[in-house]
Formats: sequence, structure tokens, C-alpha cells
Amino acid sequence: MELRRKKNKKKKIELKHKILLVILFLIIDIFLLFSFIKIAQAVNENHLSNRFNKLLEINFLSDDYDDKTSTTGNYKVVEEAMNDYFNDYSNKSKEILDIINSKELTSLLSIDNYSKDPKFSSSLNYVTTTREDLDKRFEELYNYSSEEYIKEYINKKSNNKKVQDLFMKYMYSIEANNHFDDCNSLLKNKQEEVNNILDVSKEVFTFLINNEGKWLIKDGQIQFASGSLKEQYDGYISRIK
Repeated sequence: MELRRKKNKKKKIELKHKILLVILFLIIDIFLLFSFIKIAQAVNENHLSNRFNKLLEINFLSDDYDDKTSTTGNYKVVEEAMNDYFNDYSNKSKEILDIINSKELTSLLSIDNYSKDPKFSSSLNYVTTTREDLDKRFEELYNYSSEEYIKEYINKKSNNKKVQDLFMKYMYSIEANNHFDDCNSLLKNKQEEVNNILDVSKEVFTFLINNEGKWLIKDGQIQFASGSLKEQYDGYISRIK
């Protein structure tokens, strides 16, 4: 009987030891799991931060953006949204640049254009429609860096609050604000440049229309009936920077 009691007691002790070991292993597993999560989170944050800084370094008017990602989970959703955001911004900026550098715009005040459109009806229409189109495009780009637009952008990408907050943390940071301030400054210079060309072109066309019969195209040059008219014309042209 005594032997049986000792055996039962021993079994209970062994069972307690097993339970304690199971609990210990569970604690270790939970600790390792949390450690792994923390490490993965730190790695993702580091990769996302590096990607963000890389995106800030790219020249939005001349360079190309890629869609590479090196993160996982919610961080990957944020990284992809960042890539799309900067790529969209760059593409829209380059579209404006293409219009500014287009032959149709740069040749407005050329002798060839004067010969093709002597009444300047097409040219004046082009000036008006292009000015309206570019003003809308520039305004859209200036709004790109606003907090409201950034929130709207990520909300369309994801309804996950963690994703939205993380995206805003980067995209509305001081670094991002400074970046877009620099971008907007460049865009405003471009806008002033093209608006000046369009405004001067409109004034030149109006001047030539008002003085119809007092000028002609000869030997590839525009010639006027008087020196004063030529001086007025040259004055308009000199305002093109």
C-alpha cells in the first residue's frame, strides 16, 4: 500500500514537471514568436524607410521610377502605394513637359507657322486651349502634395487603418513636404515660362492681325512696311526668355 502511494506521488510529481515543461516551452515559443514579429517589423520599417528615401532622390522630371518592393504584409501595401504615387506624379509632370517641348508650341512664333496660318485662327485657338489645359494640369500637380489629396490617394488603395496611417507618416512627413516644395518650385518656373510664351504669342498674333497688309514673309524672314512696326514686333519677341 505504501509502495503504491509512493508511486502515485511520483507520477503526480512527474506530471507536474511535464506540465511545467510544456508551459515553459509555450512561454519560450511565444517569446520567440514575438521576437520574430519584432525583428520582421524592424526589417520592414528599415526597408520601407530606405525605399522612401530612394524615391525622394529620383528626379521626377527626367528619371524613371521602378515598382520594386522589399517589404511584406501591410508594409508592402504601403511601399506599393508609395511607388504608384511617385510614379503617377512623375508621369503627369512629364506629360506637361512634353507639351511645353512639343514642336507645335515651340514653333508658334516661327516663320513656318506664319506661312501655314496667315490668319492665325488656328494658332490663337491653340494658345487658348493649351493655356487652359496646362493650367488644369499644373493645378492638379500642386494639389498632389496636399494632405487631403494624400489621404484620398491611400484611402482608394486600402481601407486598412494601419496602412493608411503608415502611408501618411511618410508621405506627409517634413522630408516629403520639403521634396514636394522643391518639385512645385520647379513646376511653377515651368508654368511661368510656358505662360509667358503663350501670352507673348497671343500678343504677336493680335499685332500681326491688326497690321495685316503691312508685313510679309520674304526670303524666310518677316519684313515690315516701317521701322516702327519692326521695333514693336522685335519688342514682343525679346520677351521670350
